[in-house]
Amino acid sequence: MAENVALQQSKQNKFTKQVKNIKQKVSNGLLQIQDDFKPQKHKRQYGLIYIGHLPHGFYEEEMKEYFKQFGVVTNVRVSRSRKTGKSKGFGFVQFLHPEVAQVAAETMDNYLFFNRRLVCKYIPPEKQQKSVFTKAVWSTQNYPLKISRKMHIAKRNLSQKKIVVSTKTSLKKIKMKLNKLAELGIQHTLKPCNVPDDMQHLLEGRSIDSSNSRKTVSTKLNDNIISKNDINIKMQRAKISEICQNLNSKSFKILKKNRTKKMTLPAPSFMQNDRLKRLAAAELLKGDLVNKVVKLKNKIKT
Repeated sequence: MAENVALQQSKQNKFTKQVKNIKQKVSNGLLQIQDDFKPQKHKRQYGLIYIGHLPHGFYEEEMKEYFKQFGVVTNVRVSRSRKTGKSKGFGFVQFLHPEVAQVAAETMDNYLFFNRRLVCKYIPPEKQQKSVFTKAVWSTQNYPLKISRKMHIAKRNLSQKKIVVSTKTSLKKIKMKLNKLAELGIQHTLKPCNVPDDMQHLLEGRSIDSSNSRKTVSTKLNDNIISKNDINIKMQRAKISEICQNLNSKSFKILKKNRTKKMTLPAPSFMQNDRLKRLAAAELLKGDLVNKVVKLKNKIKT
């Protein structure tokens, strides 16, 4: 280490004496020099300002865009409600340099902004809290009450298997509590309501055979199959009724007399009508010829 490194000439003599003393201590073994010395990282000091009386619509994105005119904005946060996600009317803006934050706080304090008088205060680094930007950032689309509401709705819309399991566990807990009351000698008339017949044994302490349980399961499955078939039949009947309603009443009729069905054919077209008339005329001619032949035969016999 050089002895003539002092920045001021007036303090050079004092500096050389201190260097000699350190060298003697090192030679005597009183001091040790570290080869792998790593200097401590200096924590950067950011500029932070508090903003109050925020107007409606002036939130995170708008605040960041507006305060960019003063300098580099590193972080923005608007304090919001946990229940609704709406703004509480105040927030924080963090700048890269503390000097810029001071200028922004001085210029924007008592500034009339959308019929609101802004309150801007500079927070020095000694009074800044670390938890300002570490908390979760809520919004009107994402806030705790909405998340818990979604979870509650998901719990309500359970499948049939989960409902059965949850009811069994709840009934077992109720049974345990009732047993404790009975052990303590407390008389009560507590009875849970709307308990299904398949789960009455959980309260009474009885055990059901596996065969009976299998039978109940099979009967439930059969009931489900029958109900599905009934639904399909009802759907088919509804479709048939819709088709019949769309058709003309003259074109399609069903008459029920003595368990026999008679159907009236639809009205024939122009071409079909002519053809039918010709066939009817031919049949009438045939009938007349037959009648004439029969009459001649009767005359001959007589």
